[in-house]
Amino acid sequence: MTLYILNQHAFHHAGFQELSAMTPEDHLLLIEEAVTAALTTTADEKWQSLMCQTSVLYEDLLSRGLADKIDNGCLNGFQVIGMRDFVVLTAKHNRVVTWP
Repeated sequence: MTLYILNQHAFHHAGFQELSAMTPEDHLLLIEEAVTAALTTTADEKWQSLMCQTSVLYEDLLSRGLADKIDNGCLNGFQVIGMRDFVVLTAKHNRVVTWP
């Protein structure tokens, strides 16, 4: 099980190819500037093709003035999680991959 952490909205094509190889046990977390990717239509098409759980960090949505976009704990299909859940994810997964 791998936790993939993406912290920038735009990342290179090779990175997305690795994300495409994710399994249902893997998890993708958007943090920092990457939280804005959950708002774009183009990103939605890419994210929908991933075979994993996806989430976005609440504190980073809040700091960017995007907390009002959350609907029932989700943002465009991404589960919104807090820092406590982030810590749980890192402990739960035996591998963590981060893109700067």
